[in-house]
Amino acid sequence: IDGTAAEALTRFLSTCPEPEVQPQGLTASYWSSAEEARTSPRNLVDILVASLLDREDVRDRLGKVEGAEWWWQDTDQDDPPKVYHTDSNVWFEDGQSIKQHPYSGSVMYLSDEGGPTILFTETAACAILPKRGRYMLFQGDLPHGVLHPLEEHTSAPFSRLTLLLNWWRERPPGLSEAPEIPFDSREVESIRGRDEQPSQLLRGCLQPTPAA
Repeated sequence: IDGTAAEALTRFLSTCPEPEVQPQGLTASYWSSAEEARTSPRNLVDILVASLLDREDVRDRLGKVEGAEWWWQDTDQDDPPKVYHTDSNVWFEDGQSIKQHPYSGSVMYLSDEGGPTILFTETAACAILPKRGRYMLFQGDLPHGVLHPLEEHTSAPFSRLTLLLNWWRERPPGLSEAPEIPFDSREVESIRGRDEQPSQLLRGCLQPTPAA
């Protein structure tokens, strides 16, 4: 996305209430249905979800998904780096925990600042620097985290804002319904807009198997 779209999403997130953890879960995030995002969007993230699914390269990578789980992280120079982890949905039922990984994880960078995202496999690692408007997809069960900023920026104040979207083939339990927050046509057009040369989808240096 371009700078205007990134600014619109940043404004939206500044007014969006934080998602709440559901009683039987450990996940604090929202859900956007792919179908409803296309036909009756409730907010700007729904618009973004529909716009991403309109991209041929994203559709080729994801295949058929029911929707996206989303939340955001806003960190600065006083916050520790994000320790490496795998994204998962954890739900408690009948005295047992049920853990699922999304089909695909992704990051929409809404600032140029902060440390790079790091992805791991058993034999490789890949770092992706923040860049406002950059969108990166990765295999949903890969360990990942956030590193310290590059050395020349470590002493300077910064704000690192990312919108995280996990794509699911079936909706997992325990996610909050996305809030209905008004938007205007200019914000929609900034997100749906197409450059003459569309930006390349970033898959990092770790190539997951394309969707069947």
